[in-house]
Amino acid sequence: MKYYALALALLILSIISIQTMEINQSRVNCPKFEMVNPSIYASNQIFVFKVEKRNGFVVETDTVILRSFNKPWAVDKAQLKACWLRSISDSASCRAGTGIVESDSMIWLHPIRDDEYAILEYSPFPQIKLPAQLGATWSEDFVTGGNKWGNNQWVKHDGLFSILYQYHITSGSMATYKGSAIPVFNIEATGTSSVSGKSKLKYSFSYGYGFVSLVYSNIDGSVFSFDLIDRIQL
Repeated sequence: MKYYALALALLILSIISIQTMEINQSRVNCPKFEMVNPSIYASNQIFVFKVEKRNGFVVETDTVILRSFNKPWAVDKAQLKACWLRSISDSASCRAGTGIVESDSMIWLHPIRDDEYAILEYSPFPQIKLPAQLGATWSEDFVTGGNKWGNNQWVKHDGLFSILYQYHITSGSMATYKGSAIPVFNIEATGTSSVSGKSKLKYSFSYGYGFVSLVYSNIDGSVFSFDLIDRIQL
């Protein structure tokens, strides 16, 4: 009987040990987020994105570059100046001047919106509320259209109209940047309007690198995917 009790005790200890190892392993595999004050775009940097554009059976690739500046945007002093470029050699000029909001409470980015990318005006703009929390949701009414922002190629409408953007931080995971694993928050956003229709954006945000992956499902059915492949400090 003593040997039976001893064997039973050893079995129970073994099971507890295995469960503890599994719990510890799961903690190792969970992303670890460093909650720091944002200082990603408030600096002189270049962010290089590889782009894949799908429209039906047609697939095109491109490279676009976001150039950030550590100074206010002339159009709106509350935003930081930024430019979207075609190549690093064009960094002295702007392909499309734009702005970025970066504060302790939010990071918000204008997408590239010229040429074929003008359709991104009608998809959710990338943003994240800080400090980021898994499961967090928020929404906003985005005003667009008119002579300044409207584009008759996709939306025929006189005057301004609003798009309801809804955001949800769905999960945390590890992404790959230049061969290294980095922790990211994964966000899903939808855009709904009786004028422009429906759009979606799935994207990932890193405290160290900003928006590292963006997949736009646009109002015309096209899908534009952006992946950060390089970041250069100037």
